[in-house]
Amino acid sequence: MSLKHQLRGAAIGIVAATTTVAAVYYFSSKTQATPPEEQALTPEDAIQVLKDADYEVLTEADYVIMMDQLDGLTADLQILTDEKKELEATLESVKEEAEQAKEKESDKDDEKEKEEEPETVYQTVLLIQPGMTSIDIGRQLAKMNVISDSQKFIDYMLDNELDRNIDLGEYYITSDMSTKEIAKLITK
Repeated sequence: MSLKHQLRGAAIGIVAATTTVAAVYYFSSKTQATPPEEQALTPEDAIQVLKDADYEVLTEADYVIMMDQLDGLTADLQILTDEKKELEATLESVKEEAEQAKEKESDKDDEKEKEEEPETVYQTVLLIQPGMTSIDIGRQLAKMNVISDSQKFIDYMLDNELDRNIDLGEYYITSDMSTKEIAKLITK
């Protein structure tokens, strides 16, 4: 026999075997009983199976109520977020107002200092030499009665970072000048 006849015979055998297996599978699967775990569950049985597996089962009405509550909470959260932003803006505004009030208070203190001092106006020529700090200058001005509180002058210079910008030279300073005016005069 030739190879051609052998291959044809093998092919016919494969087709016949496949057809037989398909027929047995198709006809036998409809007649067998379905195992109990694959049978259709009633809604009550399905609920019980889910509860046994620690799931929570909701009715459609309960689901709708929960979704409405979620929508309400989401809206409340948005309102609270907006209120928080408004409060933060208000807080920032209050901080700015407090800072401005503090500056005005400082200016008023300078004016009170001028008003409280006797009418005598002290004058001096301040000579700033290399190596002098705002502390040295504040003490020298207080010693010459140009300012009443050297620490206030020093704090002003440090708080405004003017101590780094002091210019060397001679300056005509009077006791009726404010701390701010003196600082502006002796700095770059």
